[in-house]
Amino acid sequence: YPLTERLGVNTTWYYNGPKRGYLRENGDIRTYGSTMLVDETLSYNLDDLSMVTFSVKNLFNESVIYPSYDAKHEGIHREGRNWLMTYEKQF
Repeated sequence: YPLTERLGVNTTWYYNGPKRGYLRENGDIRTYGSTMLVDETLSYNLDDLSMVTFSVKNLFNESVIYPSYDAKHEGIHREGRNWLMTYEKQF
């Protein structure tokens, strides 16, 4: 969403619903709760040919666990908050 001619913001919400997995030791069912993730991106056009972008994934550092293949682990933890800053120049 453009806030000004040069500055823009982009927000993404990702809902991860509850999932079921199995515990390998005894075959019991384990439930992994639902979470809501928010990603945020700010972009700024320095001029007509260059732009700086700053992105943060999992802004609120929510814990997300997916069931693992064949119940070999307690679950696969998704990465926490991470960020990326880029500079783009067109020639």
